Amino acid sequence: MLTTGLDRRAKLVSVTQGAPHKLVQSIFLEDLPIYKGQFINGGKQALFTGNRRHMYLFDLGAGRVEKLSGSLIGHEEEKNLS
Repeated sequence: MLTTGLDRRAKLVSVTQGAPHKLVQSIFLEDLPIYKGQFINGGKQALFTGNRRHMYLFDLGAGRVEKLSGSLIGHEEEKNLS
């Protein structure tokens, strides 16, 4: 399970029926209050967006966070990606 918040944290939680939930990893994005986080690419990556002109891509396998800047096609005039 993935949870996100305006506190700039994304948390990956292991959810198993009949067992307590376990925090797997917590990610702090210093310059992005997170409005939305979503698994992509079959759950191998997560994408985080907020009220900024950039977003972050998290590779779960590599444990790497990458800042993605630039305009999205059709959204060049947007001031943020919330």
